Amino acid sequence: ALSGGQRQRVLIARALLQEAPVLLLDEPLSGVDAVSAARIETVFEELRGEGRILLVATHDVEQARRWDRVVCLNRKQVAFGRPAEVLSTDVLLRTYGHELVVLAGGALAVAVEHHEH
Repeated sequence: ALSGGQRQRVLIARALLQEAPVLLLDEPLSGVDAVSAARIETVFEELRGEGRILLVATHDVEQARRWDRVVCLNRKQVAFGRPAEVLSTDVLLRTYGHELVVLAGGALAVAVEHHEH
């Protein structure tokens, strides 16, 4: 009887115990509260410092801005590179299509629903 956030933390802990050099994580911060998300991101930073590779799938653009490299997909590769270079309004529109809402000034873009990639 775990909450979604608790279940997510257990799954991440199981992955860490395997000590794999590469971790593939699908929406690892989904369902966790802000404090837990910050702790998990600290662990991810430590793992990267150890030379481990983390491949993270996310629909959260703001989370993606904190990673070293980003691949945007929409049935094919739309863009790849550093977040500051890749996460432009144009690329996000090609990635999210009609699901993207660009807020005033264009500084923030929000995907309103999951999409099929």
